Amino acid sequence: MLMRSIAYNVFIVYRPRPIRRWNEKKCTRIYFLASFLAISLLHITQIEMLFEMKGHTVFSSGYMTGGVFFFWAILLIHLWLMYKRPHWDLLNFLIWSLFKEGFTWAEKNMTGNRDSTTAAPEDKEDDEQPAVIAVSAIDDPAPHSRTDKMRRFKENRIQVYDILLLYFSKKEGSYFVDTKGNRVYCRCTSSILKTWKVKPWFVKVNSKVYLNMWYFSESKKMIGAVALDDHILEKVWQPIIDWGGDLHQLIQVSYRCKKNVRQHFEHRDRLDNTGWDGYFYYE
Repeated sequence: MLMRSIAYNVFIVYRPRPIRRWNEKKCTRIYFLASFLAISLLHITQIEMLFEMKGHTVFSSGYMTGGVFFFWAILLIHLWLMYKRPHWDLLNFLIWSLFKEGFTWAEKNMTGNRDSTTAAPEDKEDDEQPAVIAVSAIDDPAPHSRTDKMRRFKENRIQVYDILLLYFSKKEGSYFVDTKGNRVYCRCTSSILKTWKVKPWFVKVNSKVYLNMWYFSESKKMIGAVALDDHILEKVWQPIIDWGGDLHQLIQVSYRCKKNVRQHFEHRDRLDNTGWDGYFYYE
C-alpha cells in the first residue's frame, strides 16, 4: 500500500506547505478520502483488466454491486489501523524515514543557516563538556568523516534554555519548538528528559507535550492552566501558525496533568536553576 503510506505521511505526519495551514481534522479527512479513492481506482482498474480477458466488465460481472463492498470494508479497516497504529507498518516506517530526511534537508536549505537561530555562538570553548547529549557515537577511522560528523553534530543542537516545548508521538513524529516558534523533528522519546539537569522545569501537560515552565506562569483566567509569557508569545505565535500548529492546543493542560502543573508551581521556588547552558544534541 505505497499510496496509502505516502498519503499518510504527507497529510498527517509532515504536512508541507500549503497543507500546513489546514487544521488536523481537515488533513485527516483528506488522508482517508485521497487514500480511499486512489486505492479504489487502482483496484477497480486492475479488476477491469482481468474481467476483459474473459469478455466481461466490472459492471456486467456484478462485481460493482457485490464484491467491491467487501474490498471497501477491508480497505477502510486498513486505513483506520494505519491512522491509529502506523508503527505496526514496516513500509510506513521506511516511507516516513525517507520523507523525514528529504524534508529536513529541504527546510534547512530553504531557510538558510538555520543553526544561527538554534545553535549557540561558535566562540564557546570547544573543549567544554556538553551537559546534554542525545546521539549515539559511531567510530569512524577516516579523519574527513569525523570532521563531517562533528560539523553535523554541532549543527543539530540547541541550548536547552531555547526549547519552548517538546512533542512526543510515534504516529506523527517527535519534535521540539524553540523560543522563536520553529519546529524541529528529532529522533527521541520523553526519556531524554531524564538526562537533563533542568528536568523538573519540563512538565508534562498532556499526553504528548512537555512544556519548559521557565516561560510559563499560572493562568489567572482558568484554574490549572498555564499562560505563556507575552514577549515569547509575540515571537512564536505567527511561526507556529505558519507550520500548521495550534499553540492553544499544544499548551492545553489535560485533566490528568493538572496535578503536574500544580506541583510544579508549589515547588517552583526551590527548583535548581543550573543546567540551562547545556545543549540538546538531536538527530
